Amino acid sequence: MENKRNSGIDLLKIISMFMIVILHVMLYGLKFSNLNIFSVKGIFTNLIEGICLCAVNIYAVITGYLIIAKTPKINRIISLWIQVVFYLVISCVLILVFDPKCFSKTILIRTFTPVLTSQYWYFTAYFIMFWCIPLYNWIIHHLTMNQFRKIIFTMLFVFCLAGWVESIIWGGQVFGLNGGYSFIWISILYFIGAGIKLYGTKLFLIEKEISPNTILLIGLSCGVLTFISKVIIIKLTTLVFGHKMIENAFYSYLSPTVLIESICLVIYFSNLKFKDNQILIKISCATFGVYLIHLAPFFQNFCWKYLLKYENAPLLIYFSVIFISSIVIYILCTLIEMIRMKIFDKIGINSLIQKITNRLHSNDIMTIK
Repeated sequence: MENKRNSGIDLLKIISMFMIVILHVMLYGLKFSNLNIFSVKGIFTNLIEGICLCAVNIYAVITGYLIIAKTPKINRIISLWIQVVFYLVISCVLILVFDPKCFSKTILIRTFTPVLTSQYWYFTAYFIMFWCIPLYNWIIHHLTMNQFRKIIFTMLFVFCLAGWVESIIWGGQVFGLNGGYSFIWISILYFIGAGIKLYGTKLFLIEKEISPNTILLIGLSCGVLTFISKVIIIKLTTLVFGHKMIENAFYSYLSPTVLIESICLVIYFSNLKFKDNQILIKISCATFGVYLIHLAPFFQNFCWKYLLKYENAPLLIYFSVIFISSIVIYILCTLIEMIRMKIFDKIGINSLIQKITNRLHSNDIMTIK
């Protein structure tokens, strides 16, 4: 199976992480959820959220798309663990220096136990899934396309459709889905990504070739539909019950519109053809660092509050703050992560990780024969 680097996927990783930063700028920095959805600010921020909400799903689908062709290596998860702890330690030191009243022994303990304390929910879910990947790959490679398709459709019905409906009614705790913030959900997305890599659109019973632009249009339209659904639900529930209800029904990782958008964007970008670009690759490799830095406890406690003063700013300034601050945060976090990678390489951290994994016989541990 071909293992050539896919520059389209690299580009999608960058775009998806930028979408995540935008969401967090609006949510944590500007508290946009307090806006009236029928105001100009409310319309555009909720539309942006509807389009960008697929970003986390995209990362899990990409994982399946890439790793189905590989054998996962233990050095990868050790490297990620060290990266997570590194940024949590830096965050802990910064809190101690700049905001000592917020420092506690609990923060220190959580710093060195990121998975047990779920410091970053996605890393916790990925850490659990990582050890299941050899089994997932073995199952996938031993199924025919029809068998695999049946499994995917069953998963989509039980976990996406039924799980999504349950999340609207009861809060998303059924099947351990937790509204999509779980190892189970990203495992389902892993299977979907693997299926896209192996079978393309045929996985979804689409036999005729669809133009890339059509796939992109379908994906973005689903993002817009996510927003439109909120407007319609608010209007209908207000009319029938006298107050709005379940207005965020489609604003969920489990939502069909969010899932379809994720799938369409992965299909579209995975088929983009252009030459490898070293700058693009380096920025793509830094995306996980961007995630860790801008969601570190210090950033949460100290940095977001500086955007809050623009909560009631005029329209033009408000949206300028969203996009300019998102760009600045993304660039700064990327540069910090690139410096970290360079330092780790220079002082031999990566070599040490490789020596440790060699002693663990990673190929034997992570391979099912």
